[in-house]
Amino acid sequence: MEDVKDVDTHTGRFEAVDSVEIRARVSGYLETIAFRDGAIVKKSDLLFVIDPRPFQASVTQAEGALDRARSQLKLSQQEFERASVLIKTDTIAQSLFDQRRQAV
Repeated sequence: MEDVKDVDTHTGRFEAVDSVEIRARVSGYLETIAFRDGAIVKKSDLLFVIDPRPFQASVTQAEGALDRARSQLKLSQQEFERASVLIKTDTIAQSLFDQRRQAV
């Protein structure tokens, strides 16, 4: 007498109990993916590293605009100080004085 093994074959697929969809909040190219598919990640874990060059370029551009605005403010203040002295002696027109004050 021979033992008969009962074998069933089923086709199917496995699916994770919990899954998360990851969506980018900024645009850019990925430099590094810091996790593996299927890995457990916790809050504040590093997931991706995005290429910082476009963002650094924006920061540099904003810093340049800030420096330009500070320089313009300094020039406007100097011109207003000169106009303040000259208006007392009626050496410049009131409209020019008003323009210098408005520029500051």
